Amino acid sequence: MGMSVAASSAIIFTGFLLAATGLIVAIDSTVMSIQQEMSASFDRESDNAQTSLHFDNATKNSTAIFINITNSGSNQLKVSGIQILVNGTLVTGKIVKHNVSGSTTTDIWAPAERLHLELNTKGTTGQRISVVVNNGKGTAGVIS
Repeated sequence: MGMSVAASSAIIFTGFLLAATGLIVAIDSTVMSIQQEMSASFDRESDNAQTSLHFDNATKNSTAIFINITNSGSNQLKVSGIQILVNGTLVTGKIVKHNVSGSTTTDIWAPAERLHLELNTKGTTGQRISVVVNNGKGTAGVIS
């Protein structure tokens, strides 16, 4: 009888160890996932806090709208990540030319650089222009 009690205790103890191991692995995986998401959230918040745009002006002629914006934050931005709205209508596809501080070939928009955009669309004085970068920060102005 003493041997069966020891054997059953060993089986129960082994089962407890297996269950505890599975629980520890699950807890560790959950904690790691939470830490990774918190780190990614901090990176997004930091990126957003360091992004700032200054709407310099917007003008028009009979066939185009011209927009000038300065990257006044400390983040490097991509011109290809910009969205343009005119009175709430997305017109990003109508950008025909861009110029970053004199360069027409770069996609990089560094801090303190001015971006000049030309849109192949008609505009009227007083229309609202909104410019949004890929992290959601934006600026707005009106056509003068």
